[in-house]
Amino acid sequence: EGLMWANYFDATIVIFGLVDVLVQKVALPEE
Repeated sequence: EGLMWANYFDATIVIFGLVDVLVQKVALPEE
């Protein structure tokens, strides 16, 4: 189960990273 949790944790980090990039593009539109 430990390995499964590790993979899930890594996937969560990647997802949050992508969301953070999208949020920055929306919050800071190109001028």
